[in-house]
Order: sequence, then structure tokens, then C-alpha cells
Amino acid sequence: MGNDGIKAEMIKYGGDAAIGQLIKLCNDIWTTGRIPTTRNDGIIIALPKKGDLRECTNWRGITLLSIPRKIMVKAMLNRMRLAVDERTTKTRTGRI
Repeated sequence: MGNDGIKAEMIKYGGDAAIGQLIKLCNDIWTTGRIPTTRNDGIIIALPKKGDLRECTNWRGITLLSIPRKIMVKAMLNRMRLAVDERTTKTRTGRI
């Protein structure tokens, strides 16, 4: 869960309404090319590595992003892969 308070279960069990909102968000971002700035924030968590934890180098950070952002990024990545695959197939076959 990111800083928006939305949990994966909320989307999973949100039914058609939740899916519809996510689809609308992804389509808006895809067509406009702009990501809402509210989706750019994350929560940074420090995790210990092995060794002396008094040393800063023995810690690493991870960022917790919002669930809707993760879904949106996955959907956009899939769209880009399809577009690239289609274009490379046309290039290989000589149909540009």
C-alpha cells in the first residue's frame, strides 16, 4: 500500500466500478501522455542489510508505490510491448 491508502484487496474486490476507474485512468494517461502528480509520491522504507547496523552503508531503501500506479505502469508497459512487437514485425517483413 502506498501513501494513498488504497490496498490491493480494495481493487481486487471492487468489482466493475474499480476496474472501470483504473481503465479510465490508464486510457487518459495513454492518450494525454501526462501522469497525475498525485501518483508520483512513494513511501521510502529503510531495510537493514547484514553487518553493523550503525553503519549507513548497511541499510538500503525501498519505495512503496501506490497500487493503482503499479497497475497503470504494468498496463502501459504491456501496451508499449505490443506496439513495439507490431512495429518490429512489420519492419522484418518489409511492411512499414
